[in-house]
Amino acid sequence: MKTKQISLRRAITLPLLLVLIGTFIISAIRYTADYNFLAINQGTKIVEAMKRNTQNELNSILSEPLIMTELIGETISKQKMHLNEDLADIQEYQISLMRILKEKMPQVSVISYGDEDGNYVGIRNNGVNQEKSLMLKDKRTNYKLNIYEGESFESRILSSFENYDPRIRPWYKPVRRNMTNTWSDIYINQDEKMEATISISVPVFGENKEFVGVFEMDIKLNGINDFLKESKTNNTVVFLLNENLEIVAHSESENNVIIEDKSNFKGKLLNINDSETELIRYSEKKLLDKSYNIGTVYRENINNEKVFFMKSNLENPRDLNWDIVVIIPEDDLMGAVKQRYNITLAIISIAVLISTILGIFLMKNITEPILKVADGYSEIMKGNLNLNYSYISFKIFKTI
Repeated sequence: MKTKQISLRRAITLPLLLVLIGTFIISAIRYTADYNFLAINQGTKIVEAMKRNTQNELNSILSEPLIMTELIGETISKQKMHLNEDLADIQEYQISLMRILKEKMPQVSVISYGDEDGNYVGIRNNGVNQEKSLMLKDKRTNYKLNIYEGESFESRILSSFENYDPRIRPWYKPVRRNMTNTWSDIYINQDEKMEATISISVPVFGENKEFVGVFEMDIKLNGINDFLKESKTNNTVVFLLNENLEIVAHSESENNVIIEDKSNFKGKLLNINDSETELIRYSEKKLLDKSYNIGTVYRENINNEKVFFMKSNLENPRDLNWDIVVIIPEDDLMGAVKQRYNITLAIISIAVLISTILGIFLMKNITEPILKVADGYSEIMKGNLNLNYSYISFKIFKTI
């Protein structure tokens, strides 16, 4: 059986091509591995740093009012401010407190006190360079809730509400039931602004340790939204979730509170399914997947975009049962690196292509004279001496 022989040109060219192609594949694999290692390493560090920063700031935003509320509740009890026929003493105390809190704790929007007789007094922080507003219901207002333009009783009344009862409000009822410091559910303030709020409330006791009322501080969700917006970079998304997958606060521009009934001051939080932000909306499957560990950074595809994703529990205060979710698009972290990586691969590809073309050209010019010599030798061996081959190849070969 005759064995099929490989031509000299193919025998020289094929190994060259294999070496060049192998070099390209190895380089591509190496660069891809290096890029993935760097992306995962950097992505993990930055997501964890973002989570720690968010955790620390939320701890400050939420825990500081908790400590202050406990101290103020004890002060009202010890100084017997609640014993007067009206709430004038507590009103003056709150005005002096808000002057300090407005600068030291800008996240606090309202401080207020309600008692078992249905009386109420509060001071509202209206923001930077805005005068504080008194909110009052006692015998001086004929038991209507009046919202004043300024902090004094003589200020112009902005709005007035009949039948306001602090004892049925979300910040009052749980404290009366449990007789302990309590975070309220998120609710809509019963005033003209109708802002979404969460409150930390403490019980106030009389001389004989009887329950007489509740002191509370409000923290606007918009205040948390503002912090998250300031802390984000580029297309990063940070949001807080409750156990119903509702958005408590987020770093995006859309409103996460939907007012359902203005007349009864009722609203609800935006579910992640209804968010306008794609990264939030498409993260639902990841959040529901039990195989994802809390506090672990994952590199995932969300809505055909590669991102770094982590869900972690709000560590302090724990009573809120909120989760922090951080999503950072990989392009935000690795855009410049990825661009250089793609350019490098393109350069390698072009170099391999040029080397292949040059290699084939060189092999042709080297092997063709050798093949002609072999053919000539074969003819001479047959007795044909009338041969004349002329071939020039880079001046290596002359007339043969």
